[in-house]
Amino acid sequence: MQINTQLTEVAYEVAEGAPKSEAGERTIPLDAEGVRLLRAHRARQNEARLRLGPAWVDSGRVWTRPNGAALRPSWLSDRFAALVAAAGLPPIRFHDLRHVAATMMLAAKVDLKVIQETLGHERLQTTSDLYTSVLPELARDAAEATVALIPRRTLGHPSGTQRGPTARASGGDMAQE
Repeated sequence: MQINTQLTEVAYEVAEGAPKSEAGERTIPLDAEGVRLLRAHRARQNEARLRLGPAWVDSGRVWTRPNGAALRPSWLSDRFAALVAAAGLPPIRFHDLRHVAATMMLAAKVDLKVIQETLGHERLQTTSDLYTSVLPELARDAAEATVALIPRRTLGHPSGTQRGPTARASGGDMAQE
């Protein structure tokens, strides 16, 4: 999916322009299911285009009104808020989905550089500071992975001897009980 423009809305006026930074203009890879869903959506739009004929508005947008006209950014935000409320979920803004996506990618062990490019940030630091959260599972996994790098002996005392509660001295020799 290519991101090459952004819509902003202020006082009910919609303006189309380039993303905020060069990094904002990007290609985002989609999984097979995402591609399938977008193709099915496009097929439904093509059916509507044929059905409506000259009444179809060719806005060039992926997500449109039923007649092809462009959606207002505020409509998307309002519709999202209504769906969240109807589902009984805690309030979350449409824009907050960026944070959720970044956190989910981090939980999936996606490299932070890939997350940065997906979100369209110029600087890795922006992604790290603003859009990722350390989930408790990730912190625990990091601790386990770090400790796993340290070689350990599985039997006996860390020095390699067999001293300990299960060993006893017998005439100067160490014997295992």
